[in-house]
Amino acid sequence: MSLPKTGFFERYPLAAPVLAWLTGIVAGKYVPGPIIFWLATLSVLWIILAGVFYLKKLHTRIALFYGALLFMFSAGICTQKINNPETKAAHLNKELPETPVRIRFIVQKTLKPTAYYRRYQAQALETDNLKIPYGLLIKIPRKLPLELMPGTIYSYLPNPGEWKDFPPPNLPFAFNYQQYAHSQGIFRTINLKDTLSLAVESKRINYYSLVATLHHKIKAFWQNHGLNPRYTAVASALLLGERQHLDSGIKQQFIDAGIMHVLAISGLHIGILLLFFRFVLQPLKSIKILYDILIVTALWTYAAFTGFSPSVLRAVMMFSFLQVSYSPERKFSGFYTLLLATFFMTIIKPQYIFEAGFQMSFLAVASILWFYPLLRQLYYPKQTVARYLLDTIYVSLAAQAGVLPPVLYYFHRFSPVFLWANLLVIPLLTLIVFTGITSIMGALFNFSIPFLVPALNFLLDILLKTTNKLAQSQSIVYKHIPLTTLQFWALILFITGWAYFLSRRNTKALIPALSLTALAIWLDNLDLYNRLKTKAVYFTQNQRKPVFILQNGLNINIYAESESIAQSVVENFLEKTRAKYVKIHHLPYAFTYGNHTFLLADSSYNPAMLNLHPNSLILHGKVKTHLALLLKKLEPGQVILSGSRPLWLDKKWKTDLEKSNISYWDFQDSGFVKFPIRQ
Repeated sequence: MSLPKTGFFERYPLAAPVLAWLTGIVAGKYVPGPIIFWLATLSVLWIILAGVFYLKKLHTRIALFYGALLFMFSAGICTQKINNPETKAAHLNKELPETPVRIRFIVQKTLKPTAYYRRYQAQALETDNLKIPYGLLIKIPRKLPLELMPGTIYSYLPNPGEWKDFPPPNLPFAFNYQQYAHSQGIFRTINLKDTLSLAVESKRINYYSLVATLHHKIKAFWQNHGLNPRYTAVASALLLGERQHLDSGIKQQFIDAGIMHVLAISGLHIGILLLFFRFVLQPLKSIKILYDILIVTALWTYAAFTGFSPSVLRAVMMFSFLQVSYSPERKFSGFYTLLLATFFMTIIKPQYIFEAGFQMSFLAVASILWFYPLLRQLYYPKQTVARYLLDTIYVSLAAQAGVLPPVLYYFHRFSPVFLWANLLVIPLLTLIVFTGITSIMGALFNFSIPFLVPALNFLLDILLKTTNKLAQSQSIVYKHIPLTTLQFWALILFITGWAYFLSRRNTKALIPALSLTALAIWLDNLDLYNRLKTKAVYFTQNQRKPVFILQNGLNINIYAESESIAQSVVENFLEKTRAKYVKIHHLPYAFTYGNHTFLLADSSYNPAMLNLHPNSLILHGKVKTHLALLLKKLEPGQVILSGSRPLWLDKKWKTDLEKSNISYWDFQDSGFVKFPIRQ
């Protein structure tokens, strides 16, 4: 018995275990805990069985092959479970005090400020003598004249309410910032308002302070040599990985032009950088070992210099493998290097695989490796200029095919001008990276070429003017495109099936293509069926005002005080539920839907207004009536606490509810409420 005749797996035997590992990480997010024990046991038994086969010389290869797959799949599941952010969050909630007396932390980097706060990412070093490391988000009101320095260790005595976990999303289908922060290892936020309770413990040279100092030195060099201050933020985003100072108007231009990926350092930038280092180190090419070591070291130094973002890590790993393995005598598969880079990245941090940026980066490279050779087979001219233009078009089309599913799923928009944008922007970006890296080296090693920074200024000016022109075509940008989770996987299957057919172009390849298409159609219909039978009521608040959402299949009715309050809710439901009908109504104090009665009580509520016994009583803000009397009169099934109220009143209400043996839901702690309705 031999290994499966899969072609790809026969040429690249490590690919199958790596794919099994990645599949296990994804499955680990959904597999219940007890199953892990049985999978681990089965893996050990299979390894023992493979050893017996080896000793007896019975079907050794096939036993080892499937044993390795099962082992890697199980290892992926276990790794995901061990590193699950929610498991870590639950552990921290048990270990850490509810209100710590003293926190020691080191500032790692400055984040993009909001309208009201300056923000910093930090690492907790000690919490009330507990040395449990975890990430922190520090928020300082902009009105306070206080800025934190990366690399500095601070000590803070938090006041009640300043130290807490991230709130859950307050709108249905909204971005879950709590989940995102946990996946980044950030589990607490400090709303730092008392500067007298903050003390500097240590200022020393470390990775964070060194990176911040070098970035500051480079930006000062640019501005001292003539770079427009408005362009400094763009150059910092393109070359240093700093996007926190980027103007929102410029950022929106790149989004509308469909080239937002240019502002995030990723595979495109690292590929250009590899060409730059190969050009600079060309005289050493004959000494391959030294040549490879210098290039790989330069790439990893740049990755450290820009903060080790997931997209940079993936690109640097992949290009490092390509550089070391490259030889004119042999070809090294791009798919292989992509899988190996992904494998090592997910060993470092399994949660990378669930991040939108990582998925888009992975799918873009995989799609280029798959589709680009197929497109070249259609037509490839002999003229150099024509080849360059056609290569840019082919690479853009191939990358867009890969990133289309995640772009639609996460951002629900599509820009048809992406092709022209890439044709114009990629040559500019190549020149900007070459010029910018040379200027960075000049800043770090104290040498300057007179025309260098003015040339960078000129190129950035052309880039922004080009982007502005492209962004003016945003009227043809398609927005609010609905794509649910099942539809996302359906689209992936559809593209994969026909990509496989195009790569083979024979009758046998048509069978899997049609099979995957049929499966995609089935998933889409299954999703539609589930949406049609969904009946639910959501209670939430937007702009601190109560909002009710009634969902009946694809029909959505939203009850709010005004259309402006309901608008963001409308967009979420259009994008995530495939809604066909959305209507906004004036908010009533009480209504019944299905078998559930709701009553809203706010500061204007009068107990004499209605005489009913609601299933759910919503207390919004500070109700004037005494809660104990209100509970006795209405006898609600449950109470939902929303809006803002004083801390003393919050504690009193929760005490009254516990004495009355009535369950309650605190909107501030748990986010929006969903009520499944039975007709």
